[in-house]
Amino acid sequence: MLKFNVQKLLKNKGVINPTMYLQKAGLASGTATKYKNSELRNMRLDHLEKLCEIMNCTPNELLEWIPNSEQLKNKNHPLMPLLKRKENMTLASEGISYLALNDLEKVVKFIDELKKPKPNVD
Repeated sequence: MLKFNVQKLLKNKGVINPTMYLQKAGLASGTATKYKNSELRNMRLDHLEKLCEIMNCTPNELLEWIPNSEQLKNKNHPLMPLLKRKENMTLASEGISYLALNDLEKVVKFIDELKKPKPNVD
């Protein structure tokens, strides 16, 4: 079964108030609430594109696959990359709250490096 995991992705990105975050991005209140609570059966493509833009992600990151026992046996199943991700991803703010100041500076530098545009290698 495929399901949307908008709420988990927002949490992992450190968004404290997902509904407000989605409303500020231009989604209607009811739609934002449904997306936050993962109460969706379908998603408009323009909303999918909008979510990918504001959350800096791909559509694959918005989906989670929960296979049945038969599907799980097939290690080559095309949806295997969407297999429910382990819960070892914690909020960055929780993970770094225990770091010393000089270690936090290293994290900031690392994040700054990740933000830099990647050169085209053609």
